[in-house]
Amino acid sequence: MTSQPEVPLAQLRAETEHAAEHAAGYEAETIAAAETAQTAVHPGMGAEISAATAAPGETTVARRIVLRRTTWERLSHLAEALEDTRGIDVTPMDVAVVALEAGLREVEEGLRNPNARKRASSSASSTQKRRKSKSGSTTRRRRALKLSDEERAQLEALLVDQRSTRARQRTIALWLGHTKRKVDTEHLRQLSVDYDAYNVANFAQNMKKDGACFKEKKDPDGRRMGWRLSKLGREKIKEMLGEALSPR
Repeated sequence: MTSQPEVPLAQLRAETEHAAEHAAGYEAETIAAAETAQTAVHPGMGAEISAATAAPGETTVARRIVLRRTTWERLSHLAEALEDTRGIDVTPMDVAVVALEAGLREVEEGLRNPNARKRASSSASSTQKRRKSKSGSTTRRRRALKLSDEERAQLEALLVDQRSTRARQRTIALWLGHTKRKVDTEHLRQLSVDYDAYNVANFAQNMKKDGACFKEKKDPDGRRMGWRLSKLGREKIKEMLGEALSPR
């Protein structure tokens, strides 16, 4: 039996870094696999991978890994983006398993065929440039929400008695829907960060849990645009404003 040549550690590290840089090229594969993901949990910053993308009957193993906090936040952002833009309900660990498997295939392919790796690198780079160019105009159009002193005072009065992250996010969303006639996703995220109401892993889930107060709005492609207040939401924010702004 012919033995496999030993791969120098430096080369393997370089291949791994290369795979990470071009993980965006696997977006379609990530989405397809995420749609079939079944089980994954994340106890704190440790992560228990339970073969979320394993095929039926395929042998699996469970292993515990520790992630950098910034890596976990990136996985959470991607899981949230998949739900916001594609309607795919996945956890950050589902995304981690898919990304790990996709990156591993990239490393293996790069070791077998360096020329193919260079072509993939060029293709991924071109794809990223096209996406950046395409999304540039949208990014420029979307500006940060600016509130007047009066608006901030009103919102802060509503938040005084709201202790939990979910309650604060719900209150901000109700206030946006009442004052701006709609709850823009990015504006809600911005104010949630400003007022200590942002939980990256539960941002979208919180809106689902409080769905009785909101009506989700989507564009023709099915991407989430934001929310409007339901009848219950309109009644609730009027009651809250009456209580918060009444003389004490």
